[in-house]
Formats: sequence, C-alpha cells, structure tokens
Amino acid sequence: MKRDQLLASIEKFLILYVFASIFLVLLVVYFVTKPKPASTNIDEIQQSIVIGVSLDDVKNIEIYKEKADKKIEMRFTKQDGKWYIPTHFNCNGNASRIEQIIKDMLEMQGKVQATGEHLFDRFEIDDHQGIHILLKDEADKALANLIIGKKGEDYGTSFVRFAGRDKIFSADKNIISTLRIYGEVDTLTTFKVNNFVNLTAVEFEKDDLVTIGLVQKGKGITLKRETREVKVETTEADSVSAEPEMKSENFWAITEPRRIELDQKEVEKCLNDIRRISGQKVVDRIGDNLLTDSGKYSTYGLNNPTGYIAFFTEDGSRTDVRFGREFEKDKGYYFMNQNDGLVYEVTKFNYDRIFKWIKDLPEKKK
Repeated sequence: MKRDQLLASIEKFLILYVFASIFLVLLVVYFVTKPKPASTNIDEIQQSIVIGVSLDDVKNIEIYKEKADKKIEMRFTKQDGKWYIPTHFNCNGNASRIEQIIKDMLEMQGKVQATGEHLFDRFEIDDHQGIHILLKDEADKALANLIIGKKGEDYGTSFVRFAGRDKIFSADKNIISTLRIYGEVDTLTTFKVNNFVNLTAVEFEKDDLVTIGLVQKGKGITLKRETREVKVETTEADSVSAEPEMKSENFWAITEPRRIELDQKEVEKCLNDIRRISGQKVVDRIGDNLLTDSGKYSTYGLNNPTGYIAFFTEDGSRTDVRFGREFEKDKGYYFMNQNDGLVYEVTKFNYDRIFKWIKDLPEKKK
C-alpha cells in the first residue's frame, strides 16, 4: 500500500515538473519574442540648438572668419544698457540689429543633418570655411560657440555646428542673412559693420533744450527759450471777473545778434531740423591722445569748422558739435560730436538743412 502511494506521489511530482518546465519555456519564449518599443534618436528630432541662454545673459558677441592671410572680425559689447562696437572706433551700436543676431541664434531650431569631419567641406563648415559666432557673458565667458556654414537648401535656412564638434545641424534660421552678408561666405573679405552702427550723432528732446547757438562761416544766431505771462483766454460768460487769469508760456526768440520775436510754428520747424543729426557712416574717433589725435582736427577740417552748433539743456549740460571740410565735393561734410569724439560723414542735404536757418529764421518774425 505504501509502495503504491509512493509511486503515485512520484507520478504527480513528475507531471507538475513537466508542466512547470513547459510554463518556464513558454515564459522565456514570450519575453524573447516580445516586440521592443522603438528607441528615440534625438538627432532626428527638431530641437533648439542653443539652450540654457537668454537674451539678457549676452553682453559680448564675437564674430569672425579665418582667412589665409588674416582674420576678419566684428565685435559688440554691452555696457550700461547700450551696445558699442569695439572693432569700429568703439562707436554706438544699433541695438535692434545687434540683438536680432542673438534672438535668431536662441530661437534657432534644427536637426542633425550629418556627422563627421569628412563632411565639413560639403557644408562649408570647417573652422577655416565657416563664420564663427561666440555669445559671451559679462565676464567674457563663452555661452555658445557656433560655426555657420553655407546657406541651407530651403529659403531662410543654414547649416551650423558647435565649434569642436562634428555634428552638423540643418537650422531653420539663415544667420548669414542676419549678419547682412548677401554674397558667398568663401569670398567674404570684410563685414558690413556700418549696418550695425547707430548713426544718430546728436539727438535731443525739444523740451530739454533751452539755448542753441548756430554759427556758419562767421555768421550766426542764438536761439533761446524764454517764459512770459499771458492772459488766459475766456468766454464772454466768464469775463465778469475784474482780474484776468494769467498763465506762464514758453516761447523761443532770437537773442543774438539782436532780439527778434519769432513765429513759433517756424521755430518748431527749425528745432526739428537741428536737434537730431544723423551721419551716413562713422569714419574715425578723436580721443585724448595728443600724440596720435592732434593732427586729426586739421585732417577733417575741424580746427577751422565750416559750421558749429552749441546745445544747452535744462540741466545745465552743453554739447558742442563741429562740421569740418567737405569729404567730397558737393557730397557732404565731416562732422564731430565733441562729447564722444566720433567723426561722421554727413550729407550736404543735412548740412544745408541745418544752416539755412541762420538766414531764414530771423525773417520768420511774430
């Protein structure tokens, strides 16, 4: 009896063992043959190329291209909220155009087009072929270091890569166009820096000015803002008051060489012509170095100016500007704002528009 029970137990164990083995085999087959989820290749996804950088982080921009015989470059730096161009007489920069470079780089998206140094020539993106753009912080530390290759196959696109890396991105921004480069990059000889210069040499709000001296070739006028009391206009119903109501009124008059009461509408026209002066390009800077800069006054005819303006503002400050000799016959004159020493070329049209008022304004009497 005991023997039969033992054989039955062994038989049950063997049956369970067989079923367990079959189950284990099937379980292994299931996991081996189970379809795996497809892995994501980030290089194939449209992505932001420059990350972790904001517009306010960028205080310096370095742009350059390496040539066989030289390095051509253009740099911008932000100080006290204003952009300057150290590579161009440290003149004032056009903030909107300079910051557009940063915005385009930060907004730029793309995906990896190719990988490998052997493909750099195809995309004109080798260190000596492409244009380098470095965005830097206040301490001049690089936040992004990109090389821009040739224009992309689609309009408004380009190829870019990070310096020192071999992944080439197809980007949805044409940074070459943002840099105002319209020819081929490989033939580039200089950057058109004038496109990024703020050419406004003098600019005042009308209400900030109190006195203006205007002189040309020994003749001139002094225009001064004065105040007087005038009667407030009243209706017939309000005229019962014995004492007329008075108010203060600002007006402009010529005080030199003789006093002339002026038509204020004509004064407005004059002020609009002379309180904002723009050049067509910056050509030099005259600084405090007597050894190198003393001869520049005569070079540009600023030691014996053909025209001169002195602006006096309500806070007591003074700004003197000089017009020198013609840079080209009947084309225009050299011009300098003595506060910053920048020398501009100003068109003859602007020059004539300003100094015609020496003769015209005295005739615009009240």
